[in-house]
Amino acid sequence: MSMLGFAISADELDVSHFTISKWVRRFALYGVRSLGDAPRSGVPRTHGDDKIAEIIKLTTTTTPPDSSTHWSTNTMGIAAGVSPSTVGRIWRTFGLKPYIVETFTHIQ
Repeated sequence: MSMLGFAISADELDVSHFTISKWVRRFALYGVRSLGDAPRSGVPRTHGDDKIAEIIKLTTTTTPPDSSTHWSTNTMGIAAGVSPSTVGRIWRTFGLKPYIVETFTHIQ
């Protein structure tokens, strides 16, 4: 493939020229199987989908046991048995903002 072909492919696929050349090099060395996702760098997840689903369910369907109006990362972390930073990452990933009140109750 010519460099012009790489440029067109990169633009069509919305990836860098470096990525295209990496794919071509990998294909030339190892064949079609090499074009799948390679293992990612970094530490593997420590909490599975079940724990994430539990945190989302607790956040959206329950209130904190201490009579607070909404969950904080600290109180949810304690309730779910994970760190507050883990709760924060999960909330950000799924767009959860329990501190924003969606309903208003008038107290007379």
